[in-house]
Amino acid sequence: MVLMQPTRRTGIRVGGRRIAVLACCAVTGLLLSPNPAAAVRVVTYNLLNYTAGSARDADFKVILSELQPDVIVVQEMGANQAGGFLSSVLNASGGPGGYSMATYHNGPDMDNALYYRSDVISYGGTGDHVFLTSWPRGVDRWQVGLDGYSSDASKFYIYSMHLKASQGYEDDRHATASMVRDDANQFPTGTNFIYAGDFNVYTSTEDAYQDFVGSQADNDGRAFDPSNTAGSWHNSYTYRYVHTQATRSAVGGMDDRFDFLLISAELNDGDGL
Repeated sequence: MVLMQPTRRTGIRVGGRRIAVLACCAVTGLLLSPNPAAAVRVVTYNLLNYTAGSARDADFKVILSELQPDVIVVQEMGANQAGGFLSSVLNASGGPGGYSMATYHNGPDMDNALYYRSDVISYGGTGDHVFLTSWPRGVDRWQVGLDGYSSDASKFYIYSMHLKASQGYEDDRHATASMVRDDANQFPTGTNFIYAGDFNVYTSTEDAYQDFVGSQADNDGRAFDPSNTAGSWHNSYTYRYVHTQATRSAVGGMDDRFDFLLISAELNDGDGL
């Protein structure tokens, strides 16, 4: 299923309009709710070591044509395959169409990438991208904005990350998450940002997750869970409605909440974007 995790539908007031941000964790299959007026839909998707031209392209076209994201950040992009996903899926015949690709960094192991609808989202180029080095995979940070607007209030940062998988690697996840939080703590108070990706955490008490949502001396980088579902997610029927991962048991099954979009206080305060 695709798990929809909408934020509060408040929105940024620009020219009398309010822009809501809908955050979605995408897996496979479909479960959709309609966008409110003037909404920006943000999706994160682990593509499972994507290679352009694979048989899976047809499935990705179906899923993303239904989702119609305005921004999609992906993980497990094969080395130098980001352009192929743009041409073979997003802008291919049968795909959703109308996408551009933000700055791509070919880092160690598998990569992140960000795509956006240029009629909805603006992107300034390489100056609006930062690559944060970590093990085993790096973290990308982009700044995007609402097309047609130039104020800081209409812009937001998106981090895409794929933390180390499996139990027993909690310290490695913590190291990367702590680095990301330190980076976001450098933002001015009131900055819009989203932590997105495959965090591979099993409970909300894990250090890596607390790096994102916990209170620190500097809380400019503190994020909040729009679905408000703290707990022990692994193999729990109680949290089935936030489980993502994979529908096929051969690659994990739908028994974990690994995919997240966590939002900044500014995106969670009922005012502005």
